[in-house]
Amino acid sequence: MQFVHCNDSANLWIPQKEFLSSSLIESFKTLVKIAELCKSTLESLLIKDAIWLSDSDAIAKASENEGKRREVTEMQ
Repeated sequence: MQFVHCNDSANLWIPQKEFLSSSLIESFKTLVKIAELCKSTLESLLIKDAIWLSDSDAIAKASENEGKRREVTEMQ
């Protein structure tokens, strides 16, 4: 059985069969490229959300610490 190299970055190979036309193989390659683009876009969004969450967590923690400091000061 022979294989067609479909995508470099994914190292994806598909079997080359007699019933697979070259246009079908090219369509499949295009779908793989679209899927990779979607994946990288989602990954970048997740990273941005993670950074945003870590910033908001840091702000919340600082506010919480400030509240504890006030309580200690008031108790003294």
